[in-house]
Amino acid sequence: MTEISTPAATAAPTLTTTTPAAATTQAAPEFWGASLPEDLRGNETLAKYNSLEAAARGLAGAVKLIGERPENLVKLPAGGDAEATRAVLQKLGLPDKLDDRYNLSAFEGAGEGLSPSGDLAQVFKAASFEAGILPGQMQAVYEKVGQMIQGLNTDNAAKIEAKEAADMEVLQKTFGGALDDTLTRADIVAGHFGLAKELNAAGLGTNPGVVKLLSTVFPLIQEASGGGRETGQALSGAKSPAEYTAQAMDLQRQAMAEKSPSRRVELATAALRLRQLANAGR
Repeated sequence: MTEISTPAATAAPTLTTTTPAAATTQAAPEFWGASLPEDLRGNETLAKYNSLEAAARGLAGAVKLIGERPENLVKLPAGGDAEATRAVLQKLGLPDKLDDRYNLSAFEGAGEGLSPSGDLAQVFKAASFEAGILPGQMQAVYEKVGQMIQGLNTDNAAKIEAKEAADMEVLQKTFGGALDDTLTRADIVAGHFGLAKELNAAGLGTNPGVVKLLSTVFPLIQEASGGGRETGQALSGAKSPAEYTAQAMDLQRQAMAEKSPSRRVELATAALRLRQLANAGR
């Protein structure tokens, strides 16, 4: 009899379940800028970068974008903040103190009053420093101001010249041939009392009323100074009218330069007599 064998029962497969190990907790990486000063560690801009390299690349990119190093940039201050404004000007080249960088040079047409070593120049340099004008700009401003002053002086000189011409016309009509003697007397009296400079500065040196008043005072100071004495220089021999006139002018110049009041009057008197001789000989 044939036997039929059956395979042995196969054991049911066993399912193995693997439980994952608990996740390992890792500490957050230390901030790359931990060694920076405290104020920089909390900087919002630096906090955006996750490494020193990233921060360095960011800085390089910013410099390239703006075309200048950040430390060379200035922030414009709010209006009215004089201290902040001066700080900006100092970055632009304004010195901390008034020094040799504030140096002026003479410019074409500058008169004596605008000399770089004159009082006006010294005041201008100090004012420029206080106002925050940079040394390199000061020269241009000085020249502009100087040209304006020269223009005013020229205008004033033209007005004074026109006034003197009008005054002289009146004097000529008033005194005629005695004008030279009258002006000489007036000049001597003005010099005697120390009024010449002030009268000329006030534009009164040729004022007809002033000239007439001064000339009438001449005999009084002549008498007080003993100016009636003749001088050998004044009346030394007969001469031609031209020679008398030349000698009178020379004595007049000496009188104007003479410091002694009595001698000044004496010379002026002699000059007047010579002019009279010159007029008589014509």
